[in-house]
Parts: sequence; C-alpha cells; structure tokens
Amino acid sequence: MSWIPFYIKKSEDFLCHELMKLRDYVWNKRHEDISEYLYVYENRVWYSSNVFPIMEEFEEICSTGTYIESNLYGNQKNNLLPWETIRTFPYYSDEYGERCYEINRRTIKKFCLLGWMEVNLWYIGANKAQVIHQPDNISTTLKISSDTMNQFIENEYTSYSICAMEKFLDNYLCIRPKKRKKILMPKTYVSHGKTWNVFVSSDLKKFYFGEDERISYTNPVCFEPMINEMDIIQFPKNNESIHAMIANFNSWQTYLHVFKSKEDNQMTKNSTFINSLHQEQKKAINDATQLTAQSKAIIRKISSQTGFSNLDKNERKMILELASKSPRIKMLARMAQHNFIRKEISEFLAKQQTQKSLFLINKDHIQPVKESFIRLFEWVSPMWTPQWAGQMVTASDIPEQKHSFELHNGEITISCLWRSAYNKAPAYIQLSWSANIITGYELWAVFINPETKNIFSEICLGTHLNGGIIIPETSLRFDPAKERWATLIKLKVIQ
Repeated sequence: MSWIPFYIKKSEDFLCHELMKLRDYVWNKRHEDISEYLYVYENRVWYSSNVFPIMEEFEEICSTGTYIESNLYGNQKNNLLPWETIRTFPYYSDEYGERCYEINRRTIKKFCLLGWMEVNLWYIGANKAQVIHQPDNISTTLKISSDTMNQFIENEYTSYSICAMEKFLDNYLCIRPKKRKKILMPKTYVSHGKTWNVFVSSDLKKFYFGEDERISYTNPVCFEPMINEMDIIQFPKNNESIHAMIANFNSWQTYLHVFKSKEDNQMTKNSTFINSLHQEQKKAINDATQLTAQSKAIIRKISSQTGFSNLDKNERKMILELASKSPRIKMLARMAQHNFIRKEISEFLAKQQTQKSLFLINKDHIQPVKESFIRLFEWVSPMWTPQWAGQMVTASDIPEQKHSFELHNGEITISCLWRSAYNKAPAYIQLSWSANIITGYELWAVFINPETKNIFSEICLGTHLNGGIIIPETSLRFDPAKERWATLIKLKVIQ
C-alpha cells in the first residue's frame, strides 16, 4: 500500500517547484512515481536550523497543540527535522480518539537515500534532465586498478564496488517498479565486519545522521579528482543492503560526473538543490516583512483547513502576491502547506485502516492486517523528562520517580529508577508501570533526546496492564546517567 495516495501527490504544491519538475520528468521518462522519495527528501533537507526562527513563528501563528504537532520542528539544537516527525502521522476522531500511524524508520531512511539519488542525477543533468553515467570500462577509463581497496566501500576491492553499482543499475533503475525484486549486495565481499561502510558526500552524511552524538565519526577521505571530502555511513549488512547499494551508486555517479567534467573542461556551474535552498533560507531569515492579521489567518487556514489549492479566489491572490514579494511569507506558506499535507496523509491512513477492519469482519474470520512498513498507535503520551536524567550524581541522590499520563478514557502511571555502570554491570533503567485502561493494547516505552527529538530506543512492554522491567544500556542505546533523556508511552492497537 502506498502511504501517500494519488490525490495528495497530484495536489498543488505537494512538493516545492523544482522537485515537482523532477517528479514529472521521471514519470515521463521511467514511468516511475518517486513522490514518496522526494517528499521525505524535502522534509529532511528543507527544514533545518537555518530557518528555526521562522519555524517558531509558524508554530506561534498556527498554535499547534497535539504532542506530535507541538514538537514538529524540534528546537534549535536539532539542525534537521527529526526522522520521527517525518515518519509519524497523528489522527484524531471522535470515535477512536487520538491515533498515530508510523512509517518504518528504515523505510523512511531508504526513501531519503533514493530521493537524494534522484536529485543528484537531476543535478548532473544540469537540472533539465537526469543523466546516469554508465559503468562500462570504468577501470580502464579512470585508470583505477580493480585490485585497489576502499573506493567508496571500505575494506572492499574497487571491482566489488563497481559490481555493486552495476547490479543496482541493472536490477533497479533499469527495471519497471512492478517487476523489481529484492536485491542484495553481491556475495563476493571480503570484509568481515557487520556493516557496509560506504563513503558518501559530507552533505549526505550530515542530512542522514544530523547531530546524533552516538555516531562515531571517521577521518574524511578525498577521492581525486573530486575536491570535496567524503565520509562513511555504516549500513548493517543484515538488513540495510539496499541502503548501501543506493549510497554506493550515488557516490560513483558523483565521482564519474566530476571526472567527465574535468576531462571535457566544462565543470558545471549549476548550483545544487541544497545550495539554492540555503540561499532561499537566508533570504527568508533576513526578510523583515511583518505579517498582518489577515495574512496570518490565511496561513492558519492553509495549515488546518483548505491547503493552498482550496483557498478562495481573493485569499489565494493575496497570499501569492505577498509570497512573491516576501521570502519570509513564502516560507511560512510552504510550512502551512506541508502541515496540511501531513493531516491529509493521516486521514488517508486512518480511512485505510478502518476499511480493512470492516473488510475482515465481513469475511467472518479474524486475521491480522499486516503492512510491512506501517504501524498504528492509538495514543501517544506527552514527553516526560525525569529530574536529574543524564546528570552525573551519586546513586543515593536519584530516588525513584513517578509520573502519570492521562488518556481520554484512562490513566497510565510509570516510575523510573536508573543507575550508572558499576564494575562489569552496565548502566540501566528500571521501569515499572500501572495502566488503568481497557485491554487490547500493547504498551511501548520510547526513550528520546529531549533537545534534538532523536529516538534512542523503543521498548515493547507487552500487553499486561501492570509490570516492571530492567532495561540495560545495550538495549537503551544510551547511558541514562550521562546523556540527557526523556520518555513517553505509546499504545499500539493489537490487530
């Protein structure tokens, strides 16, 4: 199931103008719909700390209220829109209350890599067409020995990296989407680690990881004739083989483009999408235009009611005129449209879930409705940060702390006690809970960085309404005695 329906993809201003051009070009040339890839790409790249003051202004104008919406843009310490925001779609109805749909994190990251690749091929074609440099006779053309190591994949032969690029091109880009099969990295690898370490541009690494302090940084490497250094993204071999293939393919295309441009003595002067985007962001930040009460009302209407395309004639004319003169208002209007699209996607997912439930009931038997990358959460609590969380204090100074979350039809109380590592024992959090709710839900505890909104871990607590668990540092994926953290509770519908 596509999580963005056709009518939303075809709506006015679904993507920014340049990405809409690219989307339409790919559809005409390859008959492939890359809307989801570009949607994730735009979200991750477009919303950054460069425009944080405008994000704050937008939230003030729209007065967003739910947990997800009020934390939509993180804060100034988070330089990118969090993956959790991009993949999460809250929906409220009188019948079911607040529900939350999540797209699998690994799927969202793959879509971002694919979006990056599509934009890069568009840039190589001078923003007029996509150009793919063919891998024929690369070793001879570039005068690179196939026995050399580390050409875009660390601890692998160059011939292996080239083989992976060819496989992705032949088995993915050159095949219609409906005929594609699952593809994996070639089996002839020689590295023994658990990850594919792929060299990518510093921009891609930054937008992929953000300010995640848990990522170990490596020494950047420069591959001549490229000027800019490249750094490593680590992809687990057991479940992110396709991610590694996309990243490797993208690095080769960039490398071949630079090599060919240098040979032809015609280095392109076209700015990348990211560079042009940064220019727009800078103009918006420096724009001192003040919004009138009427223009604020239109932005609120776009965000929560009509979107851009369903404004009345006079409102549409007014906001277009203002946006043409003010980069600030143009960006605020884009944020409003983005928020409206999120609401539309949430409503679509909710309707799909309801229709599937009715369909199964009519079949007179029960079977689980499984979507490989969509999960339904009926309720998501606000975030709670325990006192002294992440602070270096002695164990005796940290008492057990309790907090209650109120639902529309019940209450969940949790208590936390955490300790730092001692001798050979790892740091841990001891979590207990008591839920005064109806049965039929799976409880999940989410541990999150309260400043960046990055998720550390999600722990399934099961279906019991009362219980306790000790979660070691290895499962938490952070040290609760050293790193700032907060927690929230989710209720997942058992289907």
